[in-house]
Order: sequence, then structure tokens, then C-alpha cells
Amino acid sequence: MKQKGLTQYQLVEESLMKIDDQKAVNIDTINDQENISLPSEQGLCSKVKSKFKDFHELIKKHKLYVCTGLSITLSIIQLIFYFNLKSQRCPYSTDDKCGKQFLIPSLPIWVPMILFNCCVYIAQMHMFIERSTTTRIVTIYGMLQSIYLFCFNDHTINLHIYIGAMNALHIVFSIIFSIVYFFVRGWLEMYRRLKKKWVIFSLAFFLILVSHFYFNKLSSSCDYWSQGINGQIEEIEGVCSVPVPSLCWYKITHHWQDFSLLLDGCDSEPGTKETQEVTTKFFSTSVGDSRYIGFTNLNQHSELDRTDERMQQTVFNSAKGYNTALEAEIDKHDVIFDRQEQKYLINVQFNKTLSNERKKIAEELNEKPMTKNILLIFIDAVSRQSMHLKMPKTVKWFEQNAQQHSYKKSNQTKFAEENKSQSFEFYRFNSLKPFTFDNLQTFFYGKSLRDVILPENEKLVPLIENAKKQGYVTGHTSDYCQTISLGIDEESMNQMKSVRYDHETQSYACDPNYYDPDSTFSLTKGPYSLVRRCLYGKALAEYPLEYAKNFWQKYQDNQKVFHLEFLYGHEGSGEVINHLDQYLSQFLNDMSKSGLLKDTTVIMFNDHGLHMQGLFYILKLQSVFIEINLPGLFINIPPEINEKYGNQIAQNQQNLVTIYNLHHFFKHLIYGENYPYAQHSLFSPLDHQKTCQQMSIQDNSHCSCK
Repeated sequence: MKQKGLTQYQLVEESLMKIDDQKAVNIDTINDQENISLPSEQGLCSKVKSKFKDFHELIKKHKLYVCTGLSITLSIIQLIFYFNLKSQRCPYSTDDKCGKQFLIPSLPIWVPMILFNCCVYIAQMHMFIERSTTTRIVTIYGMLQSIYLFCFNDHTINLHIYIGAMNALHIVFSIIFSIVYFFVRGWLEMYRRLKKKWVIFSLAFFLILVSHFYFNKLSSSCDYWSQGINGQIEEIEGVCSVPVPSLCWYKITHHWQDFSLLLDGCDSEPGTKETQEVTTKFFSTSVGDSRYIGFTNLNQHSELDRTDERMQQTVFNSAKGYNTALEAEIDKHDVIFDRQEQKYLINVQFNKTLSNERKKIAEELNEKPMTKNILLIFIDAVSRQSMHLKMPKTVKWFEQNAQQHSYKKSNQTKFAEENKSQSFEFYRFNSLKPFTFDNLQTFFYGKSLRDVILPENEKLVPLIENAKKQGYVTGHTSDYCQTISLGIDEESMNQMKSVRYDHETQSYACDPNYYDPDSTFSLTKGPYSLVRRCLYGKALAEYPLEYAKNFWQKYQDNQKVFHLEFLYGHEGSGEVINHLDQYLSQFLNDMSKSGLLKDTTVIMFNDHGLHMQGLFYILKLQSVFIEINLPGLFINIPPEINEKYGNQIAQNQQNLVTIYNLHHFFKHLIYGENYPYAQHSLFSPLDHQKTCQQMSIQDNSHCSCK
């Protein structure tokens, strides 16, 4: 029995072992099936990772050759893109067509190419910093290639060629990308060392910086926006309501793009041997080797020669050479250039015959003018608010004579009894359109060519001709090489008679050392420069101001109109206008202290606000688009006019007015109190002008009212 029981026990144990073995076999079978069906994807990933690892090791092993090849490839692509950009030419003959039909449609192609070229520079710089000495030889070549192309290759900008502007964008974006690159690189290096401490410090510093910027810049950015010399924009029921922006970016970024602050003054740039050679190149045909160049009065030339396209060549061709300055003065040249000393000699030649003729006309008038003299100061592309921000000294000259009609009662009492001229500022002076030609044509002719169809053989007559017939001697000068900013070309000169002043010169504005004939839109010199404008050791603005003062002194006994024109505001940074303030304010102070502005109405006006601020345009900032429609208009009138009309003008400061009203104001001044269209003048009540539509401003985007 015992043997039999043991045998049974063994049999049971053997049976159990067989069962366990069978389970083990089944489990192995299941695992084999899972290994076959499930991890196929894991196997693919493993293979990809393995391949990538092998590729990475290969790159790492041959990184010198890879980086060298990449650097060379990027340099070649950059060259292709750059010279493709350089080859672009506008096929049209006018700046309007070039802008609308060529430049703007091309920007979506050009801008990515420019950005790519800048990224190539950053990539070359990164490889130069990171890689071996052998690779650095190649990458430093790539960096030098970029620097040469962007900074030294070609800066030409004119009607047809834009490579100079493209290079400016290359430089700007390269600087921005470099700053970002080194900031990120430095931040990551500090993070690698300090970890969480650096993150906490960075956040704290960022919050402090933002708070400081907000309380010192943003929160008070618009505190000046509504203010004026004797009041502020008042909310009046039924009158155009001007929206006040929440952020005023021109003040926030004031001086940020003022590249002139990095340069010395104009006295550090006298004439050189190179400038002498440029003068010889363009004037030798007409003046030979003569030391002195005499410039003719522009009113002597034909309509065709006075068009914008021909003006500079007209100045070159009509110049005359003299051995002495006295010979040039005997020939009645107002402006003479000394080639040896490289300086302009300005001496307006008094025309006694002209003076007597105009005096006789004035004496025989039945209706006497309201003012003896008118000084017009036109500054292109500056808003009313920017006049306060960018030209505080000039605005101060108007403000110091603005107390009688001030909204502050204390000022009114203090100055009410003083017999002095009074100043006014117009808070709702709305441009007709954001274009110079439309506004100035309306001022000089009473209408814009775009808005009128003239009978055949009929031309618009400028108000300067009206002034001459009223006995005024007239003069004009500018810092821009054209007769006046009216867009006069061969087509328009058949529709409007050009504005011809008795004394007129643009000699210094057309100087080839300032206004480069091959690069008329240069960003480093000339009327569109992004830095202060200098010529032979002086600020260019000093020349027209000296000419105006000299004219005023020579014709003290005559009725006179002088028109000063400045293009300082017509550039992309919005900062060059800062450098006109010193000279214009000094001119006004000197003229008034010497008594030259007695019996004079001073009119300083703009056509529209700055419309060349590219970055702000792209961001569509509210304040920029509001200010485009709100140019400045400042007027200073003699005591006699103020006594009779001062209160009415003061009321019109808050009314919606345009340059059309300024046109009739000028005519009202020269024709006298019985001027037939006086109802449109600033001397008359204009409270009926409540909407832009009433003022023929049909496009809502051109209207400053809400």
C-alpha cells in the first residue's frame, strides 16, 4: 500500500509539472506573438532613431566640411538674391506710377529676400563663433561679403533705382537680428549657469523694466496731444470731434531714430577736395575755371526749364563764371559761390526799378491791403502735434505772443493792454488729402488739378501774381531743388501758370554736393536724408534763412511777401525736423528783435502729417493715422489787425478749417477788407464748417473727425 501510495503521489506531481510546463509554453507562445504583432512600430522608430543617430555622428565627424559647404552655399544664394534686388528698375517716368505700379507690388517679393540675406549674415556669424579655425576663414568671408554688400556696394536711390533703400533695410534688420541673437545667446548661457535663479531674476527685471517704461513713457505719452499755444482742443457740441489716441507713438519714440545725435555738427563737414571735384564735374561746362559762380534768378527761365525734372540741370546750365565776386554782383546775382573757399555769398540785389513800380501800384490802390508784409513758412509733412514735440523753440516764438486770446484768464488780464502782435493756432486744421500737391495747389490756386476740369487754353493763376498786382515785392527760396512743391511737370504746366517770384533761388538746394543727381533720394544726404543736412560746414537751413533775411532788409520800405519752404519733415525717421528748430526759431527771434517783422503777418503751416513712417504704418498705429490729417497752422498778426479781428480768429481756432480757408485768408490780407470772398477767410465766422463733407473731404480716411 505504501509503495502504491508513493507511486500515486509521484504520478500526481508529474502531472502537475506537465501542466506547469504547458503553461510556460503557452506564455512563451503568446510573448512571441506579441513580439511579432505589436512592436513593429517600435522597431521602425528604433530604426529611424538609429539612422538619425548615425547621420548626426556623420555630421559631427565631418562638421568642418558640412559647415564650410553650408557657409559657401548661403553666400552664393545671398549674392543671387542681392544682385537680383540691385537689378530692379522702375519702368515708369513719374514717382506716382513707380510707387503704385512697381514699388508697392514688388515689396512682397523684395522683403523676404532682404530678410533672408540678413539671416545669412547671422548664420555666418554664428558659425564663426561656434566652429573651428579653418571654418572661420570661410564664415568670416561670408560676414565680410554681407557687410560690403549692405554698407559699401551701392547707395543709389532715385526715381528708377532703389538699391540704396534696400541696403538701408539690410542694415536695419541685420542690426536688429544681431541684437536678438546676442541677447538670446547671453540669456541661455546665464540660464545654463544659474538655472532657476536666472529665470526668477529675468522675470523680475522684465517686470521692473515694463513698469518703468509704462509710468515714464506710456502713461503720459499723450499729455501734449490736445494742447496748444493758447488753448487746447475743446469738445464743442456740433463741431468736428477729434479722437485723442490712447498712445502717442511719436512722443514715446522721440529721438529713438535720431541718427544725427551720433554725428558731429555741420561745422565738422567743411568743403574738401572731393567736393571741389564734384563742383567742377557739374559746372565746368558753363563756368570753366572761374573762381566764382553766379546763379541766375529762376524767374528768368521758361516753364519747361522750371519743371521739377529739369530744375537742377537748369541751375547747372544757367550758371555764369566770374573771376571776382564784385563782377558777379554787378551782374545782379543774389547768390554767388566761391569755389576756392567753398562757401556761398548771399547778397540779394536790390532792384530799385521794381521797388518803385510796386510802390506806385500800392499807392494807387483804391482798397488798401490789411497787412504790409506777409512771411510764409511752409514745412512739409509735420502734424500740429509734432510741431509742438519736434520744434518747441519755434512754437515758443508764437506762444510768447499768444496770451491775449489765451483760454487762461490770468494771461488775458496780464497782456490785454499791451500793443503787440498776437498769435493763433488752429486745432482742427484738416488736410484735404495726405499729399503735398493737392494741398499746396489749393493754397496757391484755390483748387487742386485733380478736382477741376479747365476750359482749353485756360490756366490757373497763383495768388503770388495777385500779390504783385497789389504792389507786393515777392521772394522765395527752399531747401529743395524745385521751384515750389506743386508737382509741376510738362502736363500740369499746361493747366496752371507757374509761381514766379521777383527774387527766387534754389542754388544751394541744387548743389550737387547736397542733391546728388545720380542718387536724388539718398538717405545720407540731400532732401530725403535720415540725418542732419549739411553743406560746406553749415546746416542747409541756414542758407534759405539768410536769403530771406537779406531780402527783407533790402526791401524794408516796400510791401512784400516772402515764402520759405522746408522739406525737413519729409523723411522716414521723423527726427530730422528736430534739427530745423534751432535755426528757424533763431531766425524769427532775430527778425522780431531787429524790428523787421513790424507790420508783418507770419503764417507757418504744413500740408499734412508725416506719412513716410514705415514701421508705424505697418503696425497701423492709431495716432499716426490721426496726425496725418492734422497739419499745423500758426499765425501771428500785427496789433492793428488783432484789435479788429482777433476775437473772431480766436473763435475759428476751434472750427474745422482747411487750406482752402488759408487761401482766402491770404487774399483777404492783400485785397483788403472788402475782399469779395471774405466769407471763406479766417477773418470771418466759420462755425458753419462742421463736417469734412462740407469741406469737400469725401474720403473718411482723410478726415480727422470721429
